[in-house]
Amino acid sequence: MADVNVQKAVRYAVDYTGLQMIIGKGALTTQSFIQNGFLGSKGPVDAAKQTNLEKAKKFLAASAYPNGFTTEITVCDLAPEGIPLTLIAEKIKSDLAKIGIELKIVQQGWGVGC
Repeated sequence: MADVNVQKAVRYAVDYTGLQMIIGKGALTTQSFIQNGFLGSKGPVDAAKQTNLEKAKKFLAASAYPNGFTTEITVCDLAPEGIPLTLIAEKIKSDLAKIGIELKIVQQGWGVGC
């Protein structure tokens, strides 16, 4: 993911509104890893305006992997707030497949590799 065009492609391919529906009422999409309400937060963004598959495909086409690629994502078997992290990973896997990125989910137990 060192290729900046791949990073942008992933950002545009993820369905943030779909993730919010999985996570539940009150879920926000933030501009950075600092959550809304904490010092340094840049606040939430409109999740519906973040997903753009056409832009995602253009960025991927401009990357070193124009035809897509396969990669792994390691996910813990945790379910914070009752939401399995594997469910979120499956959603992201489905989203990225739409632009040609295949994610292989490697599930590991808490404390084993996560």
